[in-house]
Amino acid sequence: GGVDEYLSLAMARETRPSAPTADGSESSRPERAAVPAVSAARLREGQKELTRLERQIARLAETENGLAEQLAASASDYERLIELGVHLKSVQEERAELEERWLAVAEEVSG
Repeated sequence: GGVDEYLSLAMARETRPSAPTADGSESSRPERAAVPAVSAARLREGQKELTRLERQIARLAETENGLAEQLAASASDYERLIELGVHLKSVQEERAELEERWLAVAEEVSG
């Protein structure tokens, strides 16, 4: 999955009812209480990095769309198709790496 799937899973995790304890009562303590809180400075850095990554991902998505249009327009020029295909593949790989980094930073910031 991608960023959308991660966000939907994170939202589901936050809205999930608390689990019953061994004695049958529900725990009022949040699940992440054992995890140390992220410092405010690290939180700001993480949020800045998330914003930067989101802009880069959006730019790469636009590039992908442009390359897809160029591929469609160059359907009869096989040399151009190969060149565009290689470029598209590199853009897709870079986007996948950025999305993975985004997920890692989002997880770190969220605790």
